[in-house]
Amino acid sequence: MDQSDFPQPPANVPPNSPVPTQSTEITDNDRLMAALAYLLWFLGSAIILLSASMKDRPYLRYHAIQALGLSVALTLATFILFVSGVVLCLCWVLMLLPLGVTVYYAYMGYQGAYFKIPIITNLMMSEGWLKQP
Repeated sequence: MDQSDFPQPPANVPPNSPVPTQSTEITDNDRLMAALAYLLWFLGSAIILLSASMKDRPYLRYHAIQALGLSVALTLATFILFVSGVVLCLCWVLMLLPLGVTVYYAYMGYQGAYFKIPIITNLMMSEGWLKQP
C-alpha cells in the first residue's frame, strides 16, 4: 500500500488538531438571551431565531420558540383582560398578570434549565413546532 491510498488532512490543519464542533454547553450569554426572549415577547424570539449564530444552539432555539408561543398566548390574554378590565374598571390590576407570568418565565429561562409551560409547550410539541430537549 502506498501513502496516497489513505485520506490526507487538509494542508492548513495541523495533524491531531481537534475538529471544531459547536458546543452544547449552556453559556451565560445563552441564559441571558433565553431570559430576554421571554421578557421582550416577540422581539426577543425574533432576534434569536433570525441570528445565524444563535438559532443553531439547541437551548436558545427551544426557549425562543417556547417564548414565541407564550407571547401569542399572553397577547390574547392581555386583550381579553383589557376588554374585561374596561367593563369592570380594574384594568391596571389585570394588566399585572401577564407581566408577572413573563417575569417568572424569564427567571426560569435564566436558570439554565429546560422547562415546560403547562398547556403551551404540550400544544407546540404535538404540532411539531417544538422538539423535546
